[in-house]
Amino acid sequence: MGARARLPCLAPRSATWLAARHRAHHGPRGDCARITHHRHRALASHHRGPAGAGCRRGPAVTVAQSLVALGVRIVTGARPIVTSSAIDARPATVLDLPTPAVFFANHSSHLDFLTIWAILPGRLRRQARPVAAADYWGSGARGRIATRLFNPYLVDRGKGEPATPTVPGAPRRRQVAGMLEVLDAGDSLIIFPEGTRGDGRSLAAFQAGIARIARARPEVPLVPVALANLGRILPKGGLVPVPLLGTATFLEPVTIGADESDDDFLIRMRQLIERALPDPEAEAAEEIAADQAAGSQGAAQASPESPEPPTSEEPPA
Repeated sequence: MGARARLPCLAPRSATWLAARHRAHHGPRGDCARITHHRHRALASHHRGPAGAGCRRGPAVTVAQSLVALGVRIVTGARPIVTSSAIDARPATVLDLPTPAVFFANHSSHLDFLTIWAILPGRLRRQARPVAAADYWGSGARGRIATRLFNPYLVDRGKGEPATPTVPGAPRRRQVAGMLEVLDAGDSLIIFPEGTRGDGRSLAAFQAGIARIARARPEVPLVPVALANLGRILPKGGLVPVPLLGTATFLEPVTIGADESDDDFLIRMRQLIERALPDPEAEAAEEIAADQAAGSQGAAQASPESPEPPTSEEPPA
């Protein structure tokens, strides 16, 4: 009975003691609790890098990403080619691509970043963040979908209105610093050093950001990617993809030389991708020859067969 008599007194004291301990650790409810909560969120954000870096997505988004990747591969017919050295006596594949890494490519179509992103295997795709223009990918329904599916790192490219809370984007002076934070958080980047889409026939001069990243993070692999035919599948200003086949050639990772200037490095990277692309003049000549051959074959099949001359039969002897 004595033990039972003490139980009602012990329980309230224990509850009070636990509540006091909780307040000591987490602060009282109200403003202090909210401040503590935001402080923890800020600390977590600091370790993750820029907003969205390293975030984990739910199963519904993962399924949607897989379906979008499948659709992009069907539309572009993109065939990945990995030119890295053979691994364990077998040809290298996209499964052997490094992470985190910086994938940089030529730019001629809105399909470019989608194709690289879709070709990557799932574990790399979830960690790959395309660097995209805030004025195009950062607002409206397009921006909401892109943020949810692709988690892009948005930058202000100096066109239109500057970045705002409704059109987020890293200002030009902080773009490289933000990209370094993405890499430090363990994610990869998909970059187009030309800065804007070209005509698909020639490459524009590369901007200096890729050289600065190479110097600041020499341990992160820089993987050149040569994208072929995507500018013809969905050219600039086009809305409906043309049924052609594209390729994405992943070249050997590169580094910047200790004595190499930024300008020399950018020229070397541009030439590296140019040499990996098919010659457009040779492709045009092949297409013309193929069309002529098909036309000749069709004309031959359409022309009536000439009748064989009658053979004279000799009368029997």
